[in-house]
Amino acid sequence: MGKKSSPKPPSPEQTAQAQAQANKEAIQESAKINRYNIENPFGTTKWVADTSSPQYQKYQNEMKDYEKRLALYNAGGSTKAPTLDDLLKSGDVVNRGSQVNKKYYDKAGNKIDNIDQYILNVGAAKGTKPVMPTAPEAIYNQKLIQELSPDQQRMLDLQEQLGITLGGKANTLASKLFGTDFNYEGISGVPTDYSGSRKAAEDRVYESLTRNMDRDFGRVEETLRQRLANQGLPTTGAAFERELANYYNSRNQASQSAADQAYRYGATEEANLYNRALGERNRQIAERLQLRTQPMNELAAILQGSPAIGSAPQANQPQYQVQSPDVAGAINTQYQGQLQNAQQKASKKGDTLGTAAGIGLSFINPAAGYAGANTVNSLGGLY
Repeated sequence: MGKKSSPKPPSPEQTAQAQAQANKEAIQESAKINRYNIENPFGTTKWVADTSSPQYQKYQNEMKDYEKRLALYNAGGSTKAPTLDDLLKSGDVVNRGSQVNKKYYDKAGNKIDNIDQYILNVGAAKGTKPVMPTAPEAIYNQKLIQELSPDQQRMLDLQEQLGITLGGKANTLASKLFGTDFNYEGISGVPTDYSGSRKAAEDRVYESLTRNMDRDFGRVEETLRQRLANQGLPTTGAAFERELANYYNSRNQASQSAADQAYRYGATEEANLYNRALGERNRQIAERLQLRTQPMNELAAILQGSPAIGSAPQANQPQYQVQSPDVAGAINTQYQGQLQNAQQKASKKGDTLGTAAGIGLSFINPAAGYAGANTVNSLGGLY
């Protein structure tokens, strides 16, 4: 009875590598199809080879050497120039100088000025055609550049020049702004004692109000005394003293009213003087603050303001994606199919063996409904 055989499961490492390679190729293809140029009235956007990589430089050198060898091949020379040691050993080149200061000559005695070019030019019979070097993968590395139209380029130059000018202005403003600290030196203060000015104002008003008061009240008193005397009232009588008391009371009230008015005027004058001094101080502070904040406002406008000249708009570049094939899924599907086929074959083989075993038992057991004892006897003669 043969041994069951099942398909070998796929290697996870090899499956992963295959899927990774497919993903890499899909990414490379996606990159290639997305490298297309765009042209519009503002300029062009195009992809160019990135020549800064070492692989690209090496490839360029190999291409230059290939072109030299191809030219030499087409001219009938050798595609593989001999080395300097080969020419020295063969005697085609002779060093007539020292080991430090070498001077090379050919067989005819002609001086060789450029030994490297001489080695490329000389050679034996025509060899095989040189093979063009294969471009490395790095050569396909691209970079995206934008070239503006002449008008847009001039606008960009003006904007950059404006930025340089404004940047210089901002530095100047910043140096002035932060060169000195804000202070109140030279700003007038506010006096707190106005008693002298107030007293002078009160006296001035009181003197003005009472300047003719004594003269007028003196005349009134004289007239009053004459009127009382004419009435025959004695100066020591109650009626005379009562009239005279009313007169003095009116005079005192007038004097007190003048004093009150002078006092109020003095208080008002004191408040006015204080407010004028305070207003002058605040005006000086506001002026100094304006001188301080004006550079700040100009600096903020420079640093935060929008550019005066707009830049060229960028063209939207649609992106296309190449989907990588499901390599791992395909490998697994293939393995599952092989495994299923193997299991089906094993199942069919098991059914065949079971049927054969059943037939054999029926020959031995007459109750199985086959040839019966006669058949057994006839078969028994064979054993």
